Parts: sequence; C-alpha cells; structure tokens
Amino acid sequence: MLIHSANHNTPLAMRRSFTATLSMILSAQLIAGDPPAKSACDDGVAATATIVPKMDSPLFQETTTSLNWWIVESESGVVEDTTDGEIGPADLVRVEHTASCTSTHQGEHLMEFCDAVRDGEGIRLSLGGGMPAYASSLTISIEPSLAFRCDFSAAYPAQTPPLHWKVTKKELRLRSRDFTPGHRVFGWISVTFEEREVVEGAQPKTYKIEGYIKPFIQHKPA
Repeated sequence: MLIHSANHNTPLAMRRSFTATLSMILSAQLIAGDPPAKSACDDGVAATATIVPKMDSPLFQETTTSLNWWIVESESGVVEDTTDGEIGPADLVRVEHTASCTSTHQGEHLMEFCDAVRDGEGIRLSLGGGMPAYASSLTISIEPSLAFRCDFSAAYPAQTPPLHWKVTKKELRLRSRDFTPGHRVFGWISVTFEEREVVEGAQPKTYKIEGYIKPFIQHKPA
C-alpha cells in the first residue's frame, strides 16, 4: 500500500468526528457569506429502555473494520486524504463498525459507527455514518433509570432555512444495564422523527433510524 501525501510531518492525534465535519460545512457556508441557520430537535416522547438478556444480532458476532471516510485507496494501492492532503498514522488506523443501522434521512444509507461515553451514572450514545454524502447523527442519552432521550442533528451541503426535528416514536432495547466503562453496550434502537423547515406552509417529512449497536463505553473526557 502506497501513501500519497503532501506533508508527512503533521500527525493526526485524533480521528475526525461528526462534529468536526459539521464545522467544516458550516465554515464553508460562512466563507460564502451564508450564515448557518439555527436548528433544533425536540423529544417529548417518554420512553424507557427494555432489557432483553438474550438479544442477538450478526453484528454482535462479527468484527468489521474500515478506513475513515476521508481516506481513499485507489486500485493501485495509493492512499490519499481527501480533506487536507496529509497522511498521518491515525489516518491509517482501521475503525471498527460498532453499529448496523439504516437511516432514511437524505436518502437511505447505513450508519455503522456508534460511540458510548459514561455520563454521570448513565451513558450517552452517538450514532453516525454515511459520510461524506450523509452528514447526520443521532445522540441517545440514557439515564440510570433507563429513561432515554434522543437528539438528531444534520447538515446540508447548501444553506437551508432553520430546521426543526421532532421525535414522534422511539424504542430502545439493551442486553443489560451495565454501564461500566470498558464494557460494550449491546442494543437495538428505533427512532422515527419529523423534519420541517421553519417557514410558513412547510410540511414535515418523516424519517427513521433503526438497527443494532455495540460500542465500548468510554470514560467521559476530563
């Protein structure tokens, strides 16, 4: 495998996150003179996760990895970084697919990455995937009581009116309620939500995210 890079001296200490990608999109809009519209997500649906000890999925049994979305490998084996032209060690680390979910937002696509962070006595899950074509994420905050709240966010390549997302239906199943850092969360999530442009006469569109997850629980960053 060959590495094509404009500069090998700049290490990438961390993998780029969905948040960083959104920042890139929003920065481009600002440079173009188009300030980003303020959007928000409401989740007024009261729900509690169900414990299903025998829940299983092919995702739980297999290990699949891939390079990060911004790394492209040609048929000749040349590797390129499509964001800044620089290749560092972190760019070549293969990332485990910790989710197998399907989203219908902006067109049906897979969301194959899920992170879990201990948040107090509960945990916060962040689900994403489909970059660079699909820039969206779903955050699920789970309390010790297993009550949970969902927060969806997305960015479009071009400027849009302010967007409002509203969760209309949701269900979460977990194999256990063990939120110990270092352990995996094995679960299944289904969230239906509406997206509406905040302009007079706009009609909502309905989307759905559903599938299995298996992230490792990490300690909350200091």
